[in-house]
Amino acid sequence: MKNECGIIKDLLPLYAENIASVETVEFVEEHLKTCDACREEYERIKEPKPIETDTLQGGINTAPLLELRRKIRTKRIQTVAVTALLVIALLISAFAFLTAPEYIPYSDEHVKDTVFGTANVSTIITDSDGEVTHNFHTGKLKYVEVSFSREVKGYDLDCFYETDDSGHKYYCISAYTSIWYRLFTKPTEKKQIDPLRLEEDPSSFTIYYASNNGADDVCIYGEPLEGSGIISLPRLVLGYYLMIAIALFGILLAARVIFRKKENIKVWIERIMLYPISYTIAHLLVLGFSFVTYSATRDFPLIIFISILLWCGLLLVHSIFKNRREIKDISKAFEQ
Repeated sequence: MKNECGIIKDLLPLYAENIASVETVEFVEEHLKTCDACREEYERIKEPKPIETDTLQGGINTAPLLELRRKIRTKRIQTVAVTALLVIALLISAFAFLTAPEYIPYSDEHVKDTVFGTANVSTIITDSDGEVTHNFHTGKLKYVEVSFSREVKGYDLDCFYETDDSGHKYYCISAYTSIWYRLFTKPTEKKQIDPLRLEEDPSSFTIYYASNNGADDVCIYGEPLEGSGIISLPRLVLGYYLMIAIALFGILLAARVIFRKKENIKVWIERIMLYPISYTIAHLLVLGFSFVTYSATRDFPLIIFISILLWCGLLLVHSIFKNRREIKDISKAFEQ
């Protein structure tokens, strides 16, 4: 009986912390039903009082027990943090998907005819007393205005110049909508966006409407390019970044194999490896399996932001698994 009580006292700290195995719990509870001394010891252990790390209780050094408690608490906090980061990343990904530009092909329904207008400009000259001495027109300010239908959520405007140094400019308009605007905005709530107004000499520029689908862009104002049309091509840069991330992951994987016996170096390599994985996942969340985009300036910052969130989450998961192994090792040492 004394030998059994000694074993029970060794197991009581694990039992009190709810980290003992099912068989150990059943064994301790069966003994506590018939042993008053062990039951009193269990009640004493449960009391919320400080425990000295260098004190031996029942032949057990409490320092490992406190370390185990700290690791369990850290694991719980990290689990909550991982969940929060993943939820935020998924919400941002859903936002990116729902608000992604859906470029609208040119039609008279969505892009109205250009409007050419003039406005008088007057110059007033006064003398030293403030009296008007001259009042005359200096000329006319000309402008071109392009209006859009209510189905258009917004537009982008790019500009490039003629290669012959003539100064002639070519504007390219890309009108778009989005899944959110198209499906979740009531027709009565759709407001017509402000028209595009270019207050320049109308003879100095040409306006094209970008198809963004591989077809020729449509000239909607001015003199078109001679001999050939214009085709707006998608950006390939995000595809290159994805290939760099995959190549970096392969290099780091090889480095992990080389330094597998050096624990400190291996851990840092594993942590760095998680970012190429995070970037690849973020790319898939924003662009799917596409390697091209017509809106790189929007998509790239989103991919970077989501990848950082995912990387932080994966680092916490890596730390959780490491703590889990250490907790198992400490628990086994107590049970043996």
